[in-house]
Amino acid sequence: MYLRRGEFVSIMGKSGSGKSTLLYILSTMDTDYTGDLYIAGQKASGRTKTELAYLRNAHIGFVFQFHYLLPEFTVLDNVMLPARKLGRKSDAEIKKNALQNLELLGIKDQAFKKANLLSGGQKQRVAIARALINNPEIIMGDEPTGNLDSKNSDNVFNILRDLGDEFGMSVLVVTHDEEFAARTDRIITLEDGRIISCSAQTPNMYVEYNSDEDDKTIYQFVVKDLYGESYNMADLKGKKVMIVNTASKCGLTPQYEGLQELYSKYKDKGLVIIGFPANNFLAQEPGTNEEISEFCQVNYGVEFPMMSKISVKGKNIHPVYQFLTQKSKNGVEDSSVSWNFQKYLIGTDGKLEKVISPRTQPQSEEIIQWIEAE
Repeated sequence: MYLRRGEFVSIMGKSGSGKSTLLYILSTMDTDYTGDLYIAGQKASGRTKTELAYLRNAHIGFVFQFHYLLPEFTVLDNVMLPARKLGRKSDAEIKKNALQNLELLGIKDQAFKKANLLSGGQKQRVAIARALINNPEIIMGDEPTGNLDSKNSDNVFNILRDLGDEFGMSVLVVTHDEEFAARTDRIITLEDGRIISCSAQTPNMYVEYNSDEDDKTIYQFVVKDLYGESYNMADLKGKKVMIVNTASKCGLTPQYEGLQELYSKYKDKGLVIIGFPANNFLAQEPGTNEEISEFCQVNYGVEFPMMSKISVKGKNIHPVYQFLTQKSKNGVEDSSVSWNFQKYLIGTDGKLEKVISPRTQPQSEEIIQWIEAE
């Protein structure tokens, strides 16, 4: 088996199938196996216990069902422990990194509390911050959400997902939670100590290309809309186009209203707005295409074209967003999608002209000026 950089993989199987044993072998904590194990390009098989401990501490972060925090220590001290053991950095550097990790996970304000005073969800965030302290290539989890309610389980999943998308870390998790596993990139299923299946959870990557169109324009793409129908961007020639990644459970979701008002006002003057639903940010677009369509109609009366749900970042980024975010493809600039409702403005020649931040309202002066400019 293998684990790619930035990939999020779950291991499933009945009790006693060998899930935890496999995880402990892959993490170098169990050496009773045949075959060879490589971690970050280094052969781990055949090394001494001391060498394995160093390799493990340097390259792997662990998150367990039970947090294994030292209750008499502060949150900050718990997070710093693995880095102190590794000994690569000064205590001041370790403290700075630990506080940064706690801030990343939204619990910096708990840094000087004793670990036993935290809630279960907070403790698991501390455990993740601790797992990150040595900047590992791999995060391994043994039922990391098994002791959490659904809300905190979702929070932990989203954090783990973002580690892959934002920082290129690989994540390997043993879980009994089918819903959790279904949201990962691949599911490895075990039975009686053997891998019996390895299924990929592939997002919509559908695209066709108009080979006779300029590959520095959006006219090259044919994509699928929410209803599974082909949408040919070559039909947009001569129009100004705004492409937006949307989400239905985001604080910026009310921008749908402004987008629809903008479309209603300017559609007869050559403006097209295209929404691409995406679930890349804290799982804020969990719905199916059908559910998204109903949400948009019922809540905002959306009439502008909505495409099939895609990924706008990470290893499964859709080709349209590869084009929008990479200068090598669009010929204008590199960018990254920072949140839901980021806006890409395309000129009447099909080429990228501007990138507008997610928090900028659809009816902002900047956008209106762009639409009305000759």
